[in-house]
Parts: sequence; C-alpha cells; structure tokens
Amino acid sequence: MNRAVGVALAFVVAALLSGSVAAAGTPSGAGALVPSVEINGDVPATVTLKTSELALLPQQTITVSIGGTSYTESGPYLSALLTYAGVQYNSACKNDELRYWIEATSSNGQAVALTAGEIDPGFGNKPAILSINQDGGFLTKSGPRLIVPGDATGSRDISHVSVITFGRAPAQLADVTPACAATGAVSPAPTPGSIMINGDVAKPMTLTWSQLQAMSQTSQNVSFLSGSSSTTDSESGPTLYSVIQPAQPKFLSCDSADNLRFYVEVTSSEDGYASLLSWTEIDPSLDNDSSLLSLIENGTSQQSVGPRLTVPGDVKGGRYVSGSAIVTVFRAPTEIRIPSCAKK
Repeated sequence: MNRAVGVALAFVVAALLSGSVAAAGTPSGAGALVPSVEINGDVPATVTLKTSELALLPQQTITVSIGGTSYTESGPYLSALLTYAGVQYNSACKNDELRYWIEATSSNGQAVALTAGEIDPGFGNKPAILSINQDGGFLTKSGPRLIVPGDATGSRDISHVSVITFGRAPAQLADVTPACAATGAVSPAPTPGSIMINGDVAKPMTLTWSQLQAMSQTSQNVSFLSGSSSTTDSESGPTLYSVIQPAQPKFLSCDSADNLRFYVEVTSSEDGYASLLSWTEIDPSLDNDSSLLSLIENGTSQQSVGPRLTVPGDVKGGRYVSGSAIVTVFRAPTEIRIPSCAKK
C-alpha cells in the first residue's frame, strides 16, 4: 500500500471508529470491529473488505425512498466490487456477462439475487451500490446497505450486507460457441415452439405451443439498441411469470422473502444463447418488468423457431432471447440461514 492510500485509509478508519461506534453484533468498547463484506463464489480468490476499505473505492451517491422516507446513500458500485475481486468475463463468449448472477446476504441471513446484466448500465441499467454512508453518516453500526436504484418496491434494499456471492448459471444446452458452453444439462432440446420449465421447481414440465397460446396474452411495444441503431418491435404472448407459475417454484415457506433469492435463465434452442433475469424483475408483486415469451412478433408467429423473451426497459437487446426453449428457475445458495429456516 503506498503512503497516500495508507494515510487516506487511516483517516477513514479514524472517522469510522470515532464516537465508540461498534459493528452490528459486536460489543462496544475496546476490540470492536468495523463491519466487513466477503466477496466469494466464481472469483479468483475470496476477498474481504472492511467498510473503511470500501470507502477508498470510487463512491457513487444516489437518493432513494426506503419505507416512504427519502435517503441519500453513498458507496461503491456493486460492479466495482466484482472488478476489485478480479471478475473478468469471457470475451470469446457473446454477452458472457448476461449468464452471471449476484447474491447479497445480510448478517441476519436475509438475501436477495440480482443479475450482472441487470445492474449493467448498458442492459438493465440498475447500477446497484453498496452504501456505506447514509445522509452523511457512516453506516458503521448497521453495516453496508445494498441499494438497487429503479426497484419499484425497494425489496432488495437490504442492510447489514456481509457476503456478496457471484456465480455463472449452468448451461442448459450446448452453445454454438464452445467458449460459452460446450455441453448442456438438457438433451435433446425441446420441440421448437414448446417451452421446458426445469430447475428449482416442484413440477418440472414442458408446455406446448397450444398451451402457451391458451394462456392470457399481453401485447407490448419494445425498443432497444442493437449496435448503434434503435429497434422497435411489437410483441404478444404470455408473461414469463405466468409461464413459470404452473411449475411451482420451490420457495421456502419458512422465509416469506425467499423468492427474492431466485433468478431465471432462458435458453435458446437456436444456438444455446442464454440470459438471466432476477425473480424480482418478473414478479408482478415486486418490480414486474412485464417480460414476455412472445408468440407473435411484428404480426408474425414464432412457432417455427420458438417464443422470444422480451425485457422491456433494457437499454440494449442482449437479454432478449429468440427461439426460447428452456426456462430454468434457480435459487441462489444459502450463505447464512435466517432463524426461521435454521432447521431446514
């Protein structure tokens, strides 16, 4: 560590520890520890950063409403923490980033899932931060707080964040680009036009084109960037949420917020391309971006190739998946169990 950084770190530590402030769960007085965050999972090595060290990363400031009260939050981008931990996406795999999920876990076991594409300004454009300063005061007592700007409900704005877990969703089909996935978990691919639902669900199933047509249909116009050009399409089909519901995602009954840990992977039978959405994005009771498995695009049936996943609001079209064939539901791993699920 060079002298300038050392001096800055010493200054921040002094500010954090002034006033005999203790970390959550740590007795006040001598020996009290500054809260820290562990970054683990699909990273070169597990990294642990104290709040004082988080303060040395570039800080972002946003204003959010939590429980009806407005707060000014400051801290590093979640993506910056992943970069610090050595995360690098595979440049030989198109939009490799869109296959990755992120889980933030609090010291009391509460956890929420995001996706790397969701927080990327070029795709979902919800650049989450790990706030260490609220309204001008360091969060030394409660620890860092996850803030996801753009979340309508604020359900993922959790405090006491102690673990950030990062991972890549398992490939369901082999990709035409071996660097993405030379093999997949499913073989053979479903019949074009049908949708297989698998993963963390109670009733894995395959829905035929006719069954998809029989569901309630939603129409929407979507616009996004394709390269430097803007594309606008009209789409019609069932919502991704409604397609998944009959398969019954396995949310734990012991945790009323367990659904916030889930994410969904949609895979194309055309080339094995896949992208992720968090459950929070698609659930009507949460943020509900109205993602569809579109059966009709610009007036043309997609039966011969398969439905097209839409992600309204995304800046670029990378998370749109043509020829969708497999919808896989995942639950992010449990890092810390909440008391009500201790025996599960």
